[in-house]
Amino acid sequence: MTTSSQKVAKKSDNQQIPAITGFCRGGRTTWLNGGKDQGIAADQVEDLRAGLARAGSRSLVHAYPDAPHAFHADYRPTYRMDAAEDGWKRLLEWLRKNGV
Repeated sequence: MTTSSQKVAKKSDNQQIPAITGFCRGGRTTWLNGGKDQGIAADQVEDLRAGLARAGSRSLVHAYPDAPHAFHADYRPTYRMDAAEDGWKRLLEWLRKNGV
């Protein structure tokens, strides 16, 4: 996994719900893909999207066509600020919508 983050949110009943997301095939709730990632083919992303839909998953799959592999890793030359910031917003919105 290139990077990971963990967010713990409190619900109204004071329970804590952990949510973990990963990048580079590590995420289980969201999939933010660089369209120019040479290690993950576009058809694999579409297969993932279709399989999740068939399973009734609420997972988020979003591709950034011009982004390379590791576009969210701000310590690498492949970092793409626009895609990374948009992806982070999408992740936080997904977590909010799903009660995390």
